[in-house]
Amino acid sequence: KSLATGGMMTPTASDKANQLVKNAVKNATKDGKQIDAVIYSNAKSAVGVKFTEDANENNDGIGKVKKIAGVDVYAFSEPLAPYEMISEGKAKAHGGSFATGGILNSSIEDDLTKLVEKAKDDAGRQVGQLSAVIYNSGKTGIGIKYK
Repeated sequence: KSLATGGMMTPTASDKANQLVKNAVKNATKDGKQIDAVIYSNAKSAVGVKFTEDANENNDGIGKVKKIAGVDVYAFSEPLAPYEMISEGKAKAHGGSFATGGILNSSIEDDLTKLVEKAKDDAGRQVGQLSAVIYNSGKTGIGIKYK
C-alpha cells in the first residue's frame, strides 16, 4: 500500500497486524499445525502459539498488558477493569514512509508509541491522569483512566 502510493498512503497498525496474523496462520498451516493466538513482540514480527491449557472463565482472554512510555496499551483488546474515557486522539503521521517513497514503514510499536504520546498530550489538558490507551483500528485510540 505504501510502496504503491510512493509513501502517500501508509498502512495502519491494524493493517500491519492483520498481515502478521495472516502470515502466522499460513506458516502454521503449511507446517501442519494450528495456532490459538499470535503474539507480537516488536519490530515487524510475530509468533503463532498454541495454548497448553483449555480456556475457562478464569483464563479466557487474559494476557499481559504491554506498557509504552509508562502507560498500559490495549491493542485490539480492552481492560477487564472498569474505566472512563478521558481523551481521544489520532496519532500524528511521520514522514518516514513518504521520504523513502513507501519503501520504509514504521512498526506497529512505533505507531502505538505515537498514539500514546498523543493521548498523553491530550490527557494533560484534561482533568485526570491517563492510565492506559485502547487502540482498535485506524490511526485513532482513546486514553482512559481506571475507575
